[in-house]
Amino acid sequence: MKNDKYNILLAAGLLFIFGGILLLVYLFSRVSLGMYVFRFALFSLSGSVLLYFALTGTKPALFTFSGLFLSCCSLLFLIADARIIPYTIKQVWPVTVVLSGLALFPAGYVRFRKFQISYVVPGVVLAGLGFVFLCFSLNIIKISFAEFARAWWPLIFVIFGLSLVVLFVYTKKQKTPVIFEDSEDDDEDLQ
Repeated sequence: MKNDKYNILLAAGLLFIFGGILLLVYLFSRVSLGMYVFRFALFSLSGSVLLYFALTGTKPALFTFSGLFLSCCSLLFLIADARIIPYTIKQVWPVTVVLSGLALFPAGYVRFRKFQISYVVPGVVLAGLGFVFLCFSLNIIKISFAEFARAWWPLIFVIFGLSLVVLFVYTKKQKTPVIFEDSEDDDEDLQ
C-alpha cells in the first residue's frame, strides 16, 4: 500500500512538470497554439506514462529510453510549433536523431547501473549523425548532403577504424571482453 502512495506522487509530479512546461510555452509563444497542443499532449502523455512505468520498475531500460525520447520530442515540437525558435519542424527534424542518441545514455545506465559501451557508442553515433544532418538542414554547411557524401565517403572507413581502435583500447583497459567472450562452448563448436 505504501508503494501505491509513492507511485501516485510520481504520477502527479510528472503531470505537473509537463503541465507547467505547456503553460510556460503558452505564455511565451508567438502564435495561437491550437492543434499543436494536441501533438504535444499526445507525445508528452505517452512519454510520461512510459517514464512512470520505467520509474516503477517495469522494463526500466526500454521505458526509460522511450519515455525520455517521446517527452523530449514533444517539447521540441511544441517549441518549434509555438515559434519560440525561428525554425520549423521540417528544419529541426535532425534534433530528434540527437535526442534518440542522448536517450540511450540513461537507458543503458538504468539497465546496467553503469555506462556500457554497448549503449554509449550507438548513442554517440546517433547524436553525431543528428548533428551532421542538422548542419545540412539549417544550411550551416552550404553544399547538399548528396554532394558531401560523394566527396567525403571514405571518411566512413576512418571513423569505423577509429571506433575499432577505441574499442580495442577500452577492452584492454577493462581486462574483460566487451564483444567477444571466450567460453568452452565456442571451442566445442569448432571441433
